[in-house]
Amino acid sequence: MISIVLYGRNDNYGYNLHKRAALSFNCMAELMTDDNDEILFVDYNTPDDFPTFPEAIQDTLTPLARKRLRILRVRPSVHKRFKDKTRLVALEPISRNVAVRRSNPMNRWILSTNTDMIFVPQGERWSLSEIARDLPRGFYHAPRLEIPETLWEGLDRQKPKLAIETIKEWGSALHLNEIVLGAKTILYDGPGDFQLIERADLFKYHGFHEEMILGWHVDSNIAKRLFLVYGKVGDLGQAVFGYHCDHTRQITPMHSHSRTHNDEGRFIESVDDPDVPEQASDWGSPDGQVEELKLAEHTERGYIAALRSAIGPPLADPPVVSYSTSSYGKIDYDPRHVLPFLADLFVSAPRNTVIGWAGVRRETLERFSKVWQRLGFAEPILVDKELVASNDLAIVAGVSAVDTHTLLERADAFVIDFGSAKTGQASELTISQRKRLGRAFLGVIGVERSRWSDGASLRRIICLNAIHTPFEMMVQSYVAAGLTPFATRMRHGFALPPPEKTQDWISGLQAGEAGTAVDGVIRARPGATGVVCYGPYRQLLRDRYRIEMGLSGNVADDVDPAEPIGSVELKWGLHVVKCPPITPQDLDRGRIVLDIDVGDGLDPTALVQTVVHTLVPTTLLVSSLICEATGRGLPLVDEMAAGFECLRLLRLGPCGQWTREQHIQMRDGQTGFVAFGPYLTLPPGRYEASVELESDAGDGRPFVVVEIFSEGRYRAVSFVKGTKGRTDRCLLQFEVHEDETPTGELPFELRIRSVGAGGVVKRATVRRIGEATDAPCWIPFPTPPSNWLVREWRQILVAQPGGQMLRSVVRAVRKHLS
Repeated sequence: MISIVLYGRNDNYGYNLHKRAALSFNCMAELMTDDNDEILFVDYNTPDDFPTFPEAIQDTLTPLARKRLRILRVRPSVHKRFKDKTRLVALEPISRNVAVRRSNPMNRWILSTNTDMIFVPQGERWSLSEIARDLPRGFYHAPRLEIPETLWEGLDRQKPKLAIETIKEWGSALHLNEIVLGAKTILYDGPGDFQLIERADLFKYHGFHEEMILGWHVDSNIAKRLFLVYGKVGDLGQAVFGYHCDHTRQITPMHSHSRTHNDEGRFIESVDDPDVPEQASDWGSPDGQVEELKLAEHTERGYIAALRSAIGPPLADPPVVSYSTSSYGKIDYDPRHVLPFLADLFVSAPRNTVIGWAGVRRETLERFSKVWQRLGFAEPILVDKELVASNDLAIVAGVSAVDTHTLLERADAFVIDFGSAKTGQASELTISQRKRLGRAFLGVIGVERSRWSDGASLRRIICLNAIHTPFEMMVQSYVAAGLTPFATRMRHGFALPPPEKTQDWISGLQAGEAGTAVDGVIRARPGATGVVCYGPYRQLLRDRYRIEMGLSGNVADDVDPAEPIGSVELKWGLHVVKCPPITPQDLDRGRIVLDIDVGDGLDPTALVQTVVHTLVPTTLLVSSLICEATGRGLPLVDEMAAGFECLRLLRLGPCGQWTREQHIQMRDGQTGFVAFGPYLTLPPGRYEASVELESDAGDGRPFVVVEIFSEGRYRAVSFVKGTKGRTDRCLLQFEVHEDETPTGELPFELRIRSVGAGGVVKRATVRRIGEATDAPCWIPFPTPPSNWLVREWRQILVAQPGGQMLRSVVRAVRKHLS
């Protein structure tokens, strides 16, 4: 008999929407008694990852309301064509026409109303079905009356019949009843809350006018058009009152002082034809993608059943996980635990959604793919070919391997799984896996930033194992991710907009043990040496950057002016990619400039930071830190191939001292360490260290031992002979491998040890000469040449740089890197 037409979206529009809408649904269903009666709710433009509005409140609906209710979902993709024409996010004529087009053809009447109305019969006929059954042809309106918030909030939404009877009593007892008349074409004020229209008429005259997308008067337009057909408005004021649950305690866009409305002159006063011929072929989106949902089926029999099939046996005992400082970076996840949270994000998504997936944990993908298929998604999950071969991801059912371009182009959402290949191996990704995943993540960010700049809609990015792990900061640097609970193991959101070309990082610096933060700058502590400041731990996409640090200050009068007073490390993760010394001249100039190329040679998951060290007491002040993108330059490996000078980064041992030329003088007659350092971590590759020396020892006589050393192991060793005052070079080749430890490459140490002859170290440089080979990067300490006396080389071999100094330096480095 009747198809009630309603519309809305899951956005909490107006005061206490869930309560008043549930009251409306339940009370309307209570007044429908014909077998074919139905309630059509058009859920318009609810975000794709939200459930429809009725799904969100289904537990508050009566069984009868759930039985009568049909949900027609109109996705945001449909609204796109109207987005530039109106600021409204739910369009009344489009929504109502979608419902009318799909209404039960067995029903004679369409009742166009809203989700804040409660109808109260006034005569002997209790149901709307009975009231409408024998009405003559025409269209009918009923009076609208108001109920204040406090009254309708007190009604029990699960007792609709009692609510209707209570409102009827309140109407007279509380003097609520007041009938407000309107123009002759609408009869009563607020006609859109009760418009009973012949279904055949709406089809004949092509529905509600779909150009009326600015707000008010859609109801008055259809009333005027039908008035032209029938010459009057049918009056149901004796049969039913419509009570409106007032919600203006919270002002909505339709009721605000800045509200928009459709042109009354065009759409009401000038209307002289009931038809809208310009929309004859497409009113109500007859061929549009409109999904129909039934309550309960969509979640209980879909989502939960899909999870059960993919998870397997129930959990016997809940696992206990530590979320504390000591567990940082050691966190893993069980795919069965994460699966409900991950699948939840897609339960309401369109069934033609395409997911782009990057990860190496096959179990997670396999279980999620089962859920994906059980939920009825039609498209396979796309994985990047680069990650497929080594992890057997392509053989997972419902998964398709594609090239990177296709994945980035076709995906509607992205899942980046930072979990290791097997469950239980927390943070056990290999360096190469971490780099590939980092590149995959940053590839998504790059594409999304381009979409952001073009004004295109962004796609959701979901990152697994991204809480309390080293990946969390990277994700938060690029994604506007909410602070999701730890138990989900997920951070998800949409890409942040591209940063400004020039970024001010001074606020991200933190004071070290030799510094203090005062009024937005960092000052060195009086008399202290060590780390003045460090930070700001930022992410940088592939590009060339210039980082400029503002410095000032003085050193004590007794400090050797030839000696470096400190250094600035530019670190990429654990790698020190630049480390210029700080000189008195730098303090006079007021700045130090560091250029860095972010290319494929760097781990894309790592963070960049600057670390300022002082070697002597100083009044150093760090006043600014500016990072500016300067455009693509040479890859880092090419920059490393040019070599870098590290002499002034070395620390002096007992046998060394600085000269005015900033060379290192060896103390004549003393054996032991001359210099050591600089504890830089190099990208994987083959390297050559060159040390330029001037010897006082005679030709062929033992002079120094030069070593490349890391964490108690040797990479290269050279026994250097005397040159009798001539300058010569010592060359050592060594390799740095990608997986030297679970966390990556080890810092290298250049060590120079004297056998007692005087001399000078003039230069020390390191350059990259090629890719790493399969050869071992470690060697045993070699046997000295035959003319080296056992006493000489044993004496220096057991020496420590500065007594306990080396161990303390290594401890400090480890502490800083951790």
